Amino acid sequence: MNSDNINTPEQRVALLRTVINAPTNFSDAEFELFNANGFDKNAEPRGIPAPSTWTYEFVVKVTNTDVFNWTEGLEQTAVTKLPAWAQKLMDKRKQHWSTEGEGVCYASQSPGRETSVFVYPEAGIVFKRVIQN
Repeated sequence: MNSDNINTPEQRVALLRTVINAPTNFSDAEFELFNANGFDKNAEPRGIPAPSTWTYEFVVKVTNTDVFNWTEGLEQTAVTKLPAWAQKLMDKRKQHWSTEGEGVCYASQSPGRETSVFVYPEAGIVFKRVIQN
Protein backbone atom coordinates (compact mmCIF):
# COMPACT_ATOMS: atom_id res chain seq x y z
CA MET A 1 0.00 0.00 0.00
CA ASN A 2 1.35 3.43 -0.85
CA SER A 3 0.32 7.04 -1.16
CA ASP A 4 1.45 7.52 -4.76
CA ASN A 5 -2.02 8.01 -6.28
CA ILE A 6 -3.73 9.62 -3.30
CA ASN A 7 -4.00 13.26 -4.21
CA THR A 8 -5.13 15.07 -1.08
CA PRO A 9 -3.45 15.27 2.32
CA GLU A 10 -6.78 14.48 3.98
CA GLN A 11 -7.12 11.21 2.06
CA ARG A 12 -3.51 10.21 2.77
CA VAL A 13 -3.91 10.97 6.49
CA ALA A 14 -7.20 9.08 6.72
CA LEU A 15 -5.75 5.95 5.09
CA LEU A 16 -2.50 5.94 7.10
CA ARG A 17 -4.46 6.39 10.34
CA THR A 18 -6.21 3.06 9.68
CA VAL A 19 -2.86 1.25 9.68
CA ILE A 20 -0.61 2.92 12.28
CA ASN A 21 -0.95 3.88 15.95
CA ALA A 22 -0.01 7.55 15.85
CA PRO A 23 1.01 9.28 19.10
CA THR A 24 -0.31 12.64 17.80
CA ASN A 25 -2.45 14.07 15.05
CA PHE A 26 -0.84 14.79 11.69
CA SER A 27 -1.91 16.95 8.75
CA ASP A 28 -0.16 15.27 5.81
CA ALA A 29 1.54 11.97 5.03
CA GLU A 30 3.39 9.95 2.42
CA PHE A 31 3.90 6.23 2.84
CA GLU A 32 5.17 2.91 1.50
CA LEU A 33 3.72 0.05 3.53
CA PHE A 34 4.28 -3.67 3.07
CA ASN A 35 2.54 -6.34 5.15
CA ALA A 36 2.92 -10.01 4.20
CA ASN A 37 -0.52 -10.71 5.71
CA GLY A 38 -2.19 -7.83 3.88
CA PHE A 39 -4.16 -4.95 5.35
CA ASP A 40 -7.72 -6.29 5.46
CA LYS A 41 -8.56 -6.86 9.13
CA ASN A 42 -11.75 -8.73 8.15
CA ALA A 43 -10.08 -11.17 5.73
CA GLU A 44 -10.33 -14.90 6.29
CA PRO A 45 -7.07 -16.50 7.49
CA ARG A 46 -4.99 -18.03 4.70
CA GLY A 47 -3.35 -21.22 5.84
CA ILE A 48 -1.48 -21.70 9.09
CA PRO A 49 -1.28 -18.53 11.20
CA ALA A 50 2.25 -17.15 11.37
CA PRO A 51 3.93 -13.99 12.57
CA SER A 52 3.55 -11.11 10.20
CA THR A 53 6.49 -9.70 8.30
CA TRP A 54 6.11 -6.05 7.45
CA THR A 55 7.95 -2.87 6.57
CA TYR A 56 6.30 0.48 7.14
CA GLU A 57 7.97 3.64 5.88
CA PHE A 58 6.18 6.94 6.21
CA VAL A 59 6.57 10.66 6.75
CA VAL A 60 4.03 12.81 8.57
CA LYS A 61 3.60 16.53 9.16
CA VAL A 62 2.91 17.37 12.82
CA THR A 63 3.00 20.49 14.96
CA ASN A 64 6.47 21.41 16.20
CA THR A 65 5.43 20.66 19.77
CA ASP A 66 4.37 17.10 18.82
CA VAL A 67 7.57 16.02 17.05
CA PHE A 68 9.25 14.37 20.02
CA ASN A 69 6.13 12.36 20.93
CA TRP A 70 7.15 10.22 17.92
CA THR A 71 10.59 9.46 19.43
CA GLU A 72 9.50 8.15 22.85
CA GLY A 73 11.33 4.96 23.81
CA LEU A 74 14.00 5.47 21.15
CA GLU A 75 17.63 6.50 21.56
CA GLN A 76 19.25 9.35 19.66
CA THR A 77 21.91 8.20 17.18
CA ALA A 78 24.85 9.88 15.48
CA VAL A 79 23.17 9.72 12.05
CA THR A 80 22.77 13.22 10.59
CA LYS A 81 21.98 12.52 6.93
CA LEU A 82 18.45 11.73 5.81
CA PRO A 83 18.37 8.01 4.86
CA ALA A 84 17.62 7.03 1.25
CA TRP A 85 14.23 5.46 2.15
CA ALA A 86 13.15 8.78 3.72
CA GLN A 87 14.43 10.85 0.81
CA LYS A 88 12.40 8.65 -1.56
CA LEU A 89 9.22 9.42 0.43
CA MET A 90 9.96 13.13 0.43
CA ASP A 91 10.60 13.15 -3.33
CA LYS A 92 6.99 12.11 -4.07
CA ARG A 93 5.68 15.63 -3.38
CA LYS A 94 8.72 17.76 -2.55
CA GLN A 95 6.66 20.91 -2.12
CA HIS A 96 4.97 19.37 0.97
CA TRP A 97 8.16 18.40 2.80
CA SER A 98 10.48 21.32 3.48
CA THR A 99 13.11 19.98 5.87
CA GLU A 100 14.22 23.15 7.64
CA GLY A 101 16.86 23.09 10.34
CA GLU A 102 18.84 20.16 11.67
CA GLY A 103 17.57 16.61 11.41
CA VAL A 104 17.89 14.25 14.35
CA CYS A 105 17.79 10.45 14.17
CA TYR A 106 16.43 8.06 16.82
CA ALA A 107 16.38 4.28 16.74
CA SER A 108 15.70 1.09 18.64
CA GLN A 109 16.19 -2.58 17.98
CA SER A 110 14.63 -5.58 19.64
CA PRO A 111 14.41 -9.20 18.53
CA GLY A 112 12.48 -9.20 15.28
CA ARG A 113 11.87 -5.45 15.13
CA GLU A 114 13.89 -2.45 14.02
CA THR A 115 12.59 1.12 14.35
CA SER A 116 14.16 4.34 13.13
CA VAL A 117 12.75 7.85 13.27
CA PHE A 118 14.29 10.91 11.66
CA VAL A 119 12.81 14.23 12.77
CA TYR A 120 13.06 17.86 11.73
CA PRO A 121 11.72 19.59 14.87
CA GLU A 122 11.59 23.10 13.40
CA ALA A 123 9.65 21.91 10.36
CA GLY A 124 7.37 19.50 12.23
CA ILE A 125 8.35 16.61 9.97
CA VAL A 126 8.71 13.01 11.19
CA PHE A 127 10.04 10.15 9.06
CA LYS A 128 9.51 6.69 10.50
CA ARG A 129 10.53 3.20 9.43
CA VAL A 130 9.53 0.02 11.23
CA ILE A 131 10.67 -3.41 10.07
CA GLN A 132 9.07 -6.46 11.71
CA ASN A 133 10.42 -9.93 10.91
